[in-house]
Amino acid sequence: MLSKCVVEPDMNTFQKWLEDASDWRGKVAPIAQGQIFYNQRGCVACHNTTGAPGGTGPTWKDMFGNTIPLADGGTLVADEAYVKESILDPQAKIHKGFGPPSPMPSFKGAFKDYDIEAITVLYEVNQRQLSWTRCEAVHGARSQSRQSPPGMRRNAASKVSRPRLMFGGLKIRSLS
Repeated sequence: MLSKCVVEPDMNTFQKWLEDASDWRGKVAPIAQGQIFYNQRGCVACHNTTGAPGGTGPTWKDMFGNTIPLADGGTLVADEAYVKESILDPQAKIHKGFGPPSPMPSFKGAFKDYDIEAITVLYEVNQRQLSWTRCEAVHGARSQSRQSPPGMRRNAASKVSRPRLMFGGLKIRSLS
């Protein structure tokens, strides 16, 4: 197998290339990059999105935006700040049943802030997708009835459409 090799003239040029190559913004949607990180950086090895028990780390199902118990007896709402802190300093606030110490290593220096935002978008959209699935179970998927289910609106084609969601400037019309 043949490969092409580019040798940069100096370390500064190489560092610039490395920075540009690792910056996914503008090339990939944040949710897609979050999924890539989830699969390739090891999140999937410990955290599931199905709620199945027995993982090394807590499931992401039904966690985002909800109150979670902590190992020290306290509670907190799992939000963007919690996700970021858990990635950078997993010993700071340990989810009940997973330590102390938390088995999760620190990823400080391994992710840029915008990388963590992509993981957070995936985490939050996963929660909203699960919530949306519940709404469809109650109200029916894309109902053609005259009255739109609560929280939904009709579009010009008289079809029920999902509400728009905003994530870091990215408009998401449909999560399916």
